[in-house]
Amino acid sequence: MNNSALNRLYILGSLSETSNHGYALHDQIEKKGFNGITSGGMYRVLRTLDDDGLIKSTWDTPEKGPARRIYDVTPAGRDYMVSERKALHDHILQAKRLLDQIPRS
Repeated sequence: MNNSALNRLYILGSLSETSNHGYALHDQIEKKGFNGITSGGMYRVLRTLDDDGLIKSTWDTPEKGPARRIYDVTPAGRDYMVSERKALHDHILQAKRLLDQIPRS
């Protein structure tokens, strides 16, 4: 599983908890300990996920402050997460087997 796939899953997983705008989503993901995506990279992944139909976006236009795009996971996005869960699990098992083969010191 490559970094691009992990970025997609981190974003989808976070959005499945709560709808959010890009900046807050980036903060949310970093607070969970994943710092493998820049804010610019985040918006590229969000655009791709939107183009792929895995998330949808709407404009939030508050009375004060700028308008912001709010992202939410679609049913197709939830299905994608379920299907990728097995691939991620397999990747973790392979990494564990590899770690077990490498001497500790």
